[in-house]
Amino acid sequence: MHYILRISLPGFYIARLGKDGVPIEQTPIVVHRDNCILDANELALRRGVGIGMTLVQAKTILIGGRFERWEEDRFQSAALRWLEVCASFSNVIEPEHQHSGWLDLLGHPDPLRTAWQIVEAVEGETGIAPRWALANSKWLSSLLADHNVRLENLPCRLLSPARRESLERLEFLGYRTVGQLQQLTLESLREQFGEEGVMIYQACRGGCIDEVQRLFPPNSASEQLYFAGSVETYELVLGALQYISEHLSDSLTADDMAGSEIRLSVDAEDRTMSFQRRFTKPMQSSGSIFSALKVMTHEELREPIVGIRVVMPGLVRTPRVQRSLMGAKSTERLRGVDLSLRRILDVYGDQAVRLGADVEVPRRAKVLRVWKDVTGWA
Repeated sequence: MHYILRISLPGFYIARLGKDGVPIEQTPIVVHRDNCILDANELALRRGVGIGMTLVQAKTILIGGRFERWEEDRFQSAALRWLEVCASFSNVIEPEHQHSGWLDLLGHPDPLRTAWQIVEAVEGETGIAPRWALANSKWLSSLLADHNVRLENLPCRLLSPARRESLERLEFLGYRTVGQLQQLTLESLREQFGEEGVMIYQACRGGCIDEVQRLFPPNSASEQLYFAGSVETYELVLGALQYISEHLSDSLTADDMAGSEIRLSVDAEDRTMSFQRRFTKPMQSSGSIFSALKVMTHEELREPIVGIRVVMPGLVRTPRVQRSLMGAKSTERLRGVDLSLRRILDVYGDQAVRLGADVEVPRRAKVLRVWKDVTGWA
């Protein structure tokens, strides 16, 4: 089951303006985008400005106020900071705006506890108390976070998976809350709304799953594995690293990407250990990734482990090459053999490796071989 965490930072843009030296305590200030109010300080809110209000309405109310146009570059660094905090807990993050987004906590043994940790970490980084909610879909977590009520207390008109016309019809029939709508049977909803009745039936019970897209960090690949209980033997940890390496390799190969940096987070019972290392060559195969992970964790993981997360940021695109029937690129094999041969010859001398044709076979061995071929005797 997916556990999707919705995080929204109220006052995010005003706080950024304050750090830039804008007098947010003395003047009513709003931030607008696409002719809609995106954020407003306390003075503007007291004057009647609301988030989502049109710019024309806000200017009518807020005479003499200050109107700041939203610019992506102006707030991007602040957005990246709190998203980086989230990335240390989840590998699947979908930003919605610079002040909001979703995280998928699939695989975490205690999603609610992890959600509290994320919220506390984000608040510590930004100084803003997030609005948040945990649900099994993006649309539901957004509604619960924005309205801070239980599902059955939400107005029916907010069930975003259904069409607006159908929701208005339900309100006209007297079903104003989701709790009232839950009393209807699937058959009656299907009779009134056709196949959309099935969607309405599922939505009012928290269904209609929409998964989080892996959009942050950009140009990265990640994988995680959490155990049912703590793992104490290094052999089991190696098995988990092998599993993660294979899945990362499949993802990189499918996208024709490779990376030379690995960020590894290991959750123990009472702490989180972080490792980071940049290697000289880009990695794509499961063998190279697994070897890198072993190098990073050797002699380090000697306590019970509950989960492992691996992120490969800064991926670069690799040219797609036709592979042979054996699965490996012939040119790649030849380059690898030549490189290994040169290293051996440099260390052990020119006679350390010789072709089979250059090895002198004793005359007695030649005679016995011919005798065996002729007579068939061993």
